[in-house]
Amino acid sequence: MNPSGRVPRQHGCFLVVVGILSIHLAWHTPAQTATTTGGGAADPGRKSESWQRRLEWNRRTLSDSYNQIGRRNAKWDEPARRALEAFARARAGGSRQAGDPALATQVRTNCELAVAAGCDDPMVAYLHARTVLVARGLAPSQLAEAQSAAARSLEASQYPPIRKFYGALRAAEHLKTAAGPDTPPEVHPFRRLAVTNLVRVLEDHSTPVGEVDDACMDMLTALENNKPQYEWCYHEIEERLFRNWAEKSVVWLIKGSVHIDFAWQARGSGYADSVTEQGWIRCHARRGNP
Repeated sequence: MNPSGRVPRQHGCFLVVVGILSIHLAWHTPAQTATTTGGGAADPGRKSESWQRRLEWNRRTLSDSYNQIGRRNAKWDEPARRALEAFARARAGGSRQAGDPALATQVRTNCELAVAAGCDDPMVAYLHARTVLVARGLAPSQLAEAQSAAARSLEASQYPPIRKFYGALRAAEHLKTAAGPDTPPEVHPFRRLAVTNLVRVLEDHSTPVGEVDDACMDMLTALENNKPQYEWCYHEIEERLFRNWAEKSVVWLIKGSVHIDFAWQARGSGYADSVTEQGWIRCHARRGNP
């Protein structure tokens, strides 16, 4: 609370998040909360099992897919497979391990070797744009062009929806960055494509909940400044989230975060004494029932 007695927006959000967490965690038994994501209260053995399951899933959607439907050639198969294996291991650890310098170096150096040998596989092209070209310090417009080409190539391929999702999402992000404050029209088709593929990912109950969490939050974050797209995206994914992972805490946290955003959009961003009566009514109505 500041001297004026006004509660800034971020403080109010914090209190609501704490309330949602308290209600949800109280609802679950300790045994259930310990097995939700493989982190926090989970024992080391279960955490290791969770990591292994996520690694196997990433291998299926990366290395196994390359071996089945990728553009293979003896000239570049070895470095391409090394790059995909390193990326699978990085993804198995979630967002924290995805930034592991050793794994990142393995992805980058092997992608560079594969492409230098003539590799034109869509998944390798995507990782090449994400690692090699970024490390070279290319201009934002050049990175956006490379990422967009990789996304289009992935979409036309038989790689799994999760790979097409990230291809489209990263293309949209790079195009937005290159354009500056304004959102260029070419961003929107990639965003719609990303949501379409995310829905396909969520149809598969075998998708690890950590991957579900990462993908949903990345997508919603990309849309948070576009209210119609943000709401459309959440309404597209909500039913599938709760059909397949209703017992997982992260799904309730996603819902709570989204409904907080909905409430703030209805309320407005001013201090409490500047909010109209209708603003408060809309705020409470849009807060939902997490």
